[in-house]
Amino acid sequence: MTAIPQRQWVKQPYVWPPPEVECRPATPEQIPQGAKRIITLATAHGWRVRVMYSRGAVGLGKRRMADVVTVRAARDGVRWWAAWIDRRFAHAQIWRPGSVPANTRLVSVRQEITRERI
Repeated sequence: MTAIPQRQWVKQPYVWPPPEVECRPATPEQIPQGAKRIITLATAHGWRVRVMYSRGAVGLGKRRMADVVTVRAARDGVRWWAAWIDRRFAHAQIWRPGSVPANTRLVSVRQEITRERI
């Protein structure tokens, strides 16, 4: 029987490079067009919206540096966020009161934005 060295059993932690730009409010030229449309729609329907920008490593495999713009909004206890990586939509989640965050698509975020208040 071949003995496996102990170091192969120890899982190595992910080492992420520090971000090139720390998370901060986005400037208008950093916001992708799709994000601008969502922001306009959300503010028109009474959502409180914040837009953040950072530049850092993304992806578990390649860990490439990318620009990330995140739009976060809240209204009546419901929250959602959507992220654009290198100006392309990447991820979104919606939290409703009493539930866990749910991964979703941008279409569902638009539907949530336009949903009538109760």
